[in-house]
Amino acid sequence: MIKQKIEPRRPTIDLDGPGGNVFQILALAQSYCRQLGWDYDKFDAEVKFFADSYEDVIGLFDSWFGDYCDLETSQDYLLKVFDK
Repeated sequence: MIKQKIEPRRPTIDLDGPGGNVFQILALAQSYCRQLGWDYDKFDAEVKFFADSYEDVIGLFDSWFGDYCDLETSQDYLLKVFDK
């Protein structure tokens, strides 16, 4: 079957899976910074200064890279934290 091509989908990060742990999120941030020509050290500095929890890291990641990828989860507490 031939289907009409729809607009490209953004990458989706499953926060419930192994790609959603904090170390993977930080590695993805570094990769996105490199691809976008941004300074990862600025992101890293914000994480070190503002992030006291996993949720804080996720919030910073979303604020920096939310236009380039989607985060998804089935964890109610994360959905409530970010009012999604």
